[in-house]
Amino acid sequence: LTVSAPVTVSVDLEYNSIVDSSLLTINNGVLEKCDPAAEGVVEIPAGVTAIKDQAFRMCYHITGVLIPSSVIQIGSAAFAECRSLTVIDIPDSVTAIGSGAFSQCSQLRSITLPKNVAAIGNGMFYGCHNLENVQLPENLINIGEEAFSRCMSLKSIHIPEKVQSIGNKTFQGCYQLKQIALPDTVQNIGSEAFLNCENLRTVT
Repeated sequence: LTVSAPVTVSVDLEYNSIVDSSLLTINNGVLEKCDPAAEGVVEIPAGVTAIKDQAFRMCYHITGVLIPSSVIQIGSAAFAECRSLTVIDIPDSVTAIGSGAFSQCSQLRSITLPKNVAAIGNGMFYGCHNLENVQLPENLINIGEEAFSRCMSLKSIHIPEKVQSIGNKTFQGCYQLKQIALPDTVQNIGSEAFLNCENLRTVT
């Protein structure tokens, strides 16, 4: 295609594969389980209010998740070990996300957390080796232990102004992390919080 003059182009994007909703177990508004055989993008039906602990754990073949604005809670290890997950859209209706929710999602590269989440649970992104970009909510207060441990591709992260506590080993093994600025609100930094951050050059 050769363009010889300014032109406006619009496109509509469609997912190649949407997971059949029959592969999702939903009871009383709670998504309890996704069949491990599911492949492609999961579109969670409107009306679901919570995603149960380990609901998608080891669903190795899902590549994306679309969460409706009816969801307010995501359980612990809900998406743990979803090795093919690259995209997840979390609405601002979500106010709580459990520990290890996205641990070992090794293909996840970018994520934006909802504005009303006040705490990042222990090990939330543990072992997300390709995670490069994380947008933390401005209302965040606590970052749990090992929350970003072994996020080897994370080069920088903005810590919001309300954060008070950073847990033990939070950034352990973040080999590419080069700089970090901590706000005046931080009262506690856990032991080994930056262990093995070999390229860390600037800490404020």
